[in-house]
Amino acid sequence: MLPKILSQIFPILMLLSMLIGGSRSISAMDKKMQQVHKSITKQFSGVDHLSHSEFNELETEYTIVFDVREKTEFEVSHLANAIQVDPEITTEDFLQQYQEQIGDKTVVFYCSVGQRSSELAERVDEVLNEKEFIEVYNLAGGLFEWHNNGLPMVNDNGETQLIHPYNRKWGKLINNEDSIHYQ
Repeated sequence: MLPKILSQIFPILMLLSMLIGGSRSISAMDKKMQQVHKSITKQFSGVDHLSHSEFNELETEYTIVFDVREKTEFEVSHLANAIQVDPEITTEDFLQQYQEQIGDKTVVFYCSVGQRSSELAERVDEVLNEKEFIEVYNLAGGLFEWHNNGLPMVNDNGETQLIHPYNRKWGKLINNEDSIHYQ
């Protein structure tokens, strides 16, 4: 009797564990970033989000990362091996340019806080999942959350702690004002 009950509740316990684990990673964000992330997840409810710790667990050889910010933002700093994508790119143009590189890799999008990247992730995910099963994610909190946690970023000169604030309003989400850089 007991093994039967355990076999029935085990999947529920595993699901709860995953949900609680995911919540902890998001709750580590400061309150302003939590509010932004909550708004983004509500607006893009079909997009799956990865915390920075979950992202770091991905195998890099099976993952492709797209930075959905303007070129000037990307030049200040970005994640290593990220591919800069124009935030205004159409779904068709994105797939035409990158579908071969994507292959069967896990796809991760990010931008400053997750708005622009969630929008592209949602559009691309719909098309990719029609053809084949490919995991598509948005990096929760974007590059700002990454930076606020002191994680490594790069630019053409190597590792950097500088970050483009997008604009004054969004730049308030960056904890270290001294690292803000527009060029």
